[in-house]
Parts: sequence; C-alpha cells; structure tokens
Amino acid sequence: MPFDALHLNILSKEFATSLTGGRIDRITTPNFYSVRFAIYSNKKTYGLLLNLTPNTAHARLTNGARDELATVSVFLTHLKKHLIGGVIDDVGVVENERILRINVKSYNEVKQLRTFTLVAEFMGKHSNLMLVNDEGKISESLKHIPLDMSSKRQVLPGLSYRLPPAQDKISPFDSRNLSELLFNYDSNTKIDLVSVLQKNLCGLAPKTIKEVIFRAFGNAEQKLPLDNRGVELVVGEFKKLEIFTVYSPCISVDTSGKCLDFYFSPYKHTGEVFDYRSTLNEAVDCYYCQCEASEKKATKSRAIEQSVKIALVKAQKRLSILLERELASQNLDEDRIMGELITANIYKIKRGDCVLECDNYYVDPPIAMKIKLDETMPPAKCADKFFRSYQKKKKSLEILVPQLEQANKEIEYLESVLHGLKVAETLDDLGEIAIEFSESGYIKDATNKKAKPTKSKIKTEKEERLAGVKRTEFNGYTILTGKNNLQNDALVRFCAPNDLWLHPQEFRGSHTIILNPKKSLPPDKVIKKAAQITAMYSKAKSGENIPVDYTYLKFVMRPRGAALGKVLYTNQKTLFVSPE
Repeated sequence: MPFDALHLNILSKEFATSLTGGRIDRITTPNFYSVRFAIYSNKKTYGLLLNLTPNTAHARLTNGARDELATVSVFLTHLKKHLIGGVIDDVGVVENERILRINVKSYNEVKQLRTFTLVAEFMGKHSNLMLVNDEGKISESLKHIPLDMSSKRQVLPGLSYRLPPAQDKISPFDSRNLSELLFNYDSNTKIDLVSVLQKNLCGLAPKTIKEVIFRAFGNAEQKLPLDNRGVELVVGEFKKLEIFTVYSPCISVDTSGKCLDFYFSPYKHTGEVFDYRSTLNEAVDCYYCQCEASEKKATKSRAIEQSVKIALVKAQKRLSILLERELASQNLDEDRIMGELITANIYKIKRGDCVLECDNYYVDPPIAMKIKLDETMPPAKCADKFFRSYQKKKKSLEILVPQLEQANKEIEYLESVLHGLKVAETLDDLGEIAIEFSESGYIKDATNKKAKPTKSKIKTEKEERLAGVKRTEFNGYTILTGKNNLQNDALVRFCAPNDLWLHPQEFRGSHTIILNPKKSLPPDKVIKKAAQITAMYSKAKSGENIPVDYTYLKFVMRPRGAALGKVLYTNQKTLFVSPE
C-alpha cells in the first residue's frame, strides 16, 4: 500500500481545499488508535479520520461508519477542550515525511485566540497524534513516549515538539545527490536498482519507486550500474513526480471488484485493473472502508467461531464418553448367558469352586467353556451378579441410544454453523449466524423472550431472512442461495411448493432455490447453473463432479424438532457438476 509522503502531500492539498475555514463541531474516537473530526465547511459537514493504527496508519475524509468508543480517553477530552469550535487555518505536510499538520485557531476560556497544530505522524508502529500549542510545546499526545522507551526522542506533554530523528537518506527530488548516489556504485557489480533506491531515498513507498523505474526503462528489474543516459532517465522521472500537477486517482480491483490498492495515478508495473476516482481521497476512502469492513467481519467471525468450536469440543468429548459407555455395555448378552449357565449347572458347583466347566448350549453345536466364580459367594449369588450386570448394561444402552443420536445431531449442527461462517460474505450474514447461535441456546440472552408472531411480524421476518441470501439472475430465472442455517431455513419455509430446491448430495452445504412461477421444470442450463452455485457454497467447493440433488420444494420437509437447515426430501434427481 503506497501511503507514502507523495500520496500524503496530494491528500493534504485536497484536505486544504475542503477544510480550510471549516469549524470543528465534534470529535470522537472510533477506537484507541483513531480520532474522527466532524468539520463544517463550505455548507457541508466533512468527517476527517486520522487513523494511527500501526499497520494501516492513514488520513482521509469519509462518511463511513461512525463507531464510537464507550469510554472517553484523556487525549480525547483534551482535544475537545481546545479544538471544539476552532477554525482550521491551514493544512500541510512536512516535506518528504509522512507527517500531516493541521493548524487550528480557537478561543480559550478567557476568550483569548490561540493557535494549535494537530500533528499526525503516519510511521507504522511509531505512528502518533499530537496537539502542539503556539509555543511549540506538546499539549497532549495519543501515545506518550518517555525516556525509558526512547532515548532519541521523547513525546510527553510540556516538552518541545521535535521532528522524528533524521535518517541518513536523501530526498528523491534532490537531483544532484541522487545522481551522485547512482554514479557511485562499482561498475563491476550488478545491484538491483529498486533495492538501492528503497534503502537510500526517503518518503516513497516501494511500489512508487518501482513505478518510477518502470516508467524510466519499461521494466522494474533494472540493475546498477547505469550509464549517463540511464541516470538521466531516473532523475528525470523523479523530477516529474515533484512537478506533477495533473492526477488520475484510481483504485486497483480484482475480478470480483474487490479493491486491492489505491494510487494517485495508475501504477502500470503492477499489471492490475484500475477503477478511476475523481479525487485521491475518494480512492483512499474506498480502499480503507473495505479494509475496515473486512477487519470487522474477520473479528466478528473469529468471536463466533471461537464460541462454536468450544461448543463443538464439548459435544465431541461428550460423544466420546457415550461411545465408551456403549462399548462397555456391548457384552450384555454374555452376562445373561453366564448367569443362565450358572443357574442351569448349579448342582455341579461345590463350595470353594473358582471355575465352572460346562457346555454352552447357546451355540450350535454346544462348546465347552469355563466361567470364573467368586469362591466367597454362593453359586446363586454369582448368577445373580451376572443378571444384575446384564440389567444395568441393558438400561444403559436404552439411555445411551437417544443420547448418542442427540450428540451426533449436535455435532452435525455445529459443523454446519462453522461451514456457514466460511461462506459468510457480509457482516449481516455473520449477524444472522450469531442470532441463530443465540436462539439455539448456546449463548444466553435474557432479553430474547419469544412471543407469538403476528401476520405482519411473519411478513417482516420473511423479508429480513431472505434479504441476505445470494441472488443470481440467469436466463430469466432468479436463483436464491442460503449462506447459513437461518437463510437455508427461510428458503424452505417461505418459498413456493413448485420452486425447485437443490442441495449437495453427500456434503454439507447451502440450500438453493430456483424461483419457478411457471410451475414447470426450469431449463437444463438453469438447473445446471444453480447446481454449480450450490456446489460452490458446499464443503466440496474445491472438488469436481459434485453430486447435487434437486427436487420440487413440496417434496422437502423439515422434521419436527430438527436443527435449523436440517431437512428430509424425496423424488429427487441428481446432477454432477463442478463448482462455479
């Protein structure tokens, strides 16, 4: 991601155009590392977000989600005290540095006009946000850096603000020093030009340097040493960057339309597909909004997945214990036979005998066998001991059979929830899975009191449950695919009896419905398309020739008391397809 000094410089000019003269009306913190300013300027309210998160530090104007921390930090309180009602006087950057400066004029408690500078340093793990007063001293900062954390530079209230320690690097727009750098390499060695420039130039991202080399030579794999013409080409391209005033802001996208990166101008060396925007800020906002949505989705997915996996481990452990008990009770008939043989041959047993030798007439032909006895007990009690063991094991099996069935159903259900998490595409999909998991009793919710639904509520529920399903229009037919158990259940409950229903035959997966108002079998190519989508949202999406069953929805039934998404069906046909 090229959020370097070059891109920040262009953004600051866009910020200056929109925000200069604007009034700060509100300040909030979406999270610990971010501060959001609501600024009224040019009869419009802008949302300026300064994000100091180590991996994604950036600044942008956005109208995206306005999340706010429940707790108020000392830094936020300080910003509100000094900046609320203030007017933005100027927006600029430190040359060749990823440091944004925003000058704000505001009145203090005694109506004295003061000037504060909001300094945002976007430097990876060293990113920080500081409020500097008109005396050049740090009034407050997002992160405090005392002496024991850094001996080179301290950031504490009351200290004078100093720029980060200078690195031994040259400006990419310093033609003389850049030429000397390129000429000074030994002509007998071949060194990658991009690596040398990354090591010695300040303020530019690796992608930006690669693009400069690509524009100079037609490829980014150039080696040192360079001849005079090569040096002139490199220096000339960097000089163009400095005086460049006409931009073509864009984002790069993949085949699904997902945003991959943003650029002030297309970076041709990447070979990516570009989608153009009117301003660089629009491109930056598009990219980071998508990143934040993905991060929220990942965080929520991890939280749900952890709960599901804990429940799954408990269910599997319970199943293992039940299987052990079942295995221990499997020999119940042997105990009954032993007891009956002792009873039949009790006349042979003498006081103090440890073993009874007799014929087992329960097999054909009878075979001789030995039964171990307890010499301290009378023969009748030995037989009774075997009969009691038989009865105990018999009762255990009667209890274990439904428990084993329930444990297997629970494991199957939890695995279906995990599959739903894998195919979830939006935060709404995850929200539905969370609701389902709560309604299933795995998460206690005291406020979740069930009431008898009215007709209007049923209609609303239908619209809500079907709102998140994947919709595909193909050849005049609408194909609906559920991505979790709630959506699968909604498809079975709310679609028409003559709609066509599809499901992977041997694998866990999603339910798919072909809406069929004509009430006749849809064309083969429509059924094949729906089967391919069904296979794609199944556990076997990486395989080929996946069997997919299809039948009319009127032949699909959800058993009473079954888990969400669990159905029985008849009159099906099978189609073998590869996932789309």
